[in-house]
Amino acid sequence: MAVLGLIVLSTTMRVDYRIYRQPALIWSALIVVFVALVAVLFMPERNGTQRWFFIGPINIQPSEFAKLTLTIFTAALLERRMHRVNDIRYALLP
Repeated sequence: MAVLGLIVLSTTMRVDYRIYRQPALIWSALIVVFVALVAVLFMPERNGTQRWFFIGPINIQPSEFAKLTLTIFTAALLERRMHRVNDIRYALLP
């Protein structure tokens, strides 16, 4: 599993960071994560939990992908609104 993590890490590092800022990629990732979080509710219970996808010997917990996706979404949102971050009305009002 550590080898798989290193492969994903090295692949992710080689991708130009501007690709991660594209709205199509961000919204697609949000939709995929949302579908995975809902789908996991319908998975059969295993060891008393339903929070995992079991694909052969690999167990995947979609909430870990949700953390990463929400971090990228929040960073992109803040970057787009950077010019208004210091405005007190913008910070306190919806």
